[in-house]
Amino acid sequence: MRRFFGAHGGEDHSQIQYLTAKCNRLAHDKAALDRELLLAGGRERKLRGELEAAAAGLRLREQINAELRVREEQLVGKIHQQQDLVGRLQQRLLLLAEASSRDGELLRQVGAELLCLQSSEAKLEGLVEELHAEAQRKAATAESLQAELHAEARRRAGLMESLQAEQRRQDHSSSSLIV
Repeated sequence: MRRFFGAHGGEDHSQIQYLTAKCNRLAHDKAALDRELLLAGGRERKLRGELEAAAAGLRLREQINAELRVREEQLVGKIHQQQDLVGRLQQRLLLLAEASSRDGELLRQVGAELLCLQSSEAKLEGLVEELHAEAQRKAATAESLQAELHAEARRRAGLMESLQAEQRRQDHSSSSLIV
């Protein structure tokens, strides 16, 4: 009987040593995976923070664009008012010219006002065009940033899923080896 237990005792002991080494290696692998999971969680939180910051930036840009559109509408309204004023001033100029040729000085003053108004109208039109171009540039930038953020979030989600799947496989294989 001693021979039986003696012969199998050595095998059991070497199998126990093998299983112990394997368990130690699996525990080490699990610890490494746990560290990677913690690091991935930190990266995910950082990415979420960056995503939230970018989203806040996009909201701010949208607000700025809305303000620029309101300002553009106001400027267009002012241009129309000034165009109406220019039209009325031109009518007044014609009436004054017909009414009296003696009032040459008055006619020169009205002409100067017209030139000033036309100059300011041209400046306002240029400003409206600049505001419109800026709004379009900001909208294009916002769309580009949003597309980049979505792509990065999808890539990070895929990475997180693959890490979790790898950990589940490791956990499953380590539990089946222990059994």
